[in-house]
Amino acid sequence: MKKSPLGLVAALSAFALVACGGTPDGAPLEGPEPSGSTTVVTGDPALNVDGGAPESTPASCPNVEVSFTSVVPTVVLLLDQSGSMTEKFGKTTRWQAMRTALMDPTRGVVKALDGKVRFGMALYTSKNGFAGGACPLLTEVEVGLGNHASLAAKLAAAEPVNDTPTGESLAKVATSLAALDVPGPKYILLATDGEPDTCAEPNPQNGQAVAVAAAKAAKDKGVGTFVVSVGSEVSDKHLQDMANAGAGVGSGATFYKANDPAALEAALATITAGVRSCTFTLDAKVTDATRGVVTLDGESLAMNGADGWKLVSPTQIELQGAACAKVKTGDHKVKATFACGDVIK
Repeated sequence: MKKSPLGLVAALSAFALVACGGTPDGAPLEGPEPSGSTTVVTGDPALNVDGGAPESTPASCPNVEVSFTSVVPTVVLLLDQSGSMTEKFGKTTRWQAMRTALMDPTRGVVKALDGKVRFGMALYTSKNGFAGGACPLLTEVEVGLGNHASLAAKLAAAEPVNDTPTGESLAKVATSLAALDVPGPKYILLATDGEPDTCAEPNPQNGQAVAVAAAKAAKDKGVGTFVVSVGSEVSDKHLQDMANAGAGVGSGATFYKANDPAALEAALATITAGVRSCTFTLDAKVTDATRGVVTLDGESLAMNGADGWKLVSPTQIELQGAACAKVKTGDHKVKATFACGDVIK
């Protein structure tokens, strides 16, 4: 039996309603959202957010904004509180130059990154090693975002004491940091002005092997170590050994040797800016990134390009090369757009 023309029209009309997200009786259709495009924007306060929807998107598939945030690194400042930090350093002392470079309210690196890096601090020294009582002596501030005021106040109230048990101090701080339940990479930034001693032998300074072993053990626990010498009294060999162990490599890791306050500020700024993450965690799942478009300050980045971006997991994208280096400095606008059928919230 043939179907009437009217019956065919009615069937086609019903199909059109379903295809547009409805049902023949006008009730909403349950099931997956229709396809189109989705705008994914960063929620990092260090980045300007531009989540505008493409004007060409069909009304039947409205844009969905999926927020994502930059992975926040954690850095503990491990600062040498030995007596030699009172030595002259340019027109000031090593101690004061370090405090200014870190905590100055206008140019200090901690203030500049106060909301972008979780900072903690441990001042370390001893009073003649075990002969003077507890060793190492640590003056600590717990890790946190927006921690500048607490760190600055603690450092301002402290003064250099005596010895330099670097290895034992690094080991204690690394153990605590590794156990800390926070997301993102973890680092220790060691600033010291002399060769390390130990709690068992505060003099002479024969603690190099203990310090290097502590940096290696920290890396094995997932905690990297950066090292900067405040002045020129730490040997290049020991600095290189510490940098290699802290980076988990056999050779060639970068260490920093600052012979004046300006060089110290530059070294600390380079290290702290470098730890900022180029990975962004989404609150949705990308099932297909091949149609994705990611821009930095309005310029399109190549997917899987050396200076572009890549999908490192269904819920994370990472900027690469020059794009990564750029986003670590100052405030920048990142925007990513995917077909909405390729994103599951």
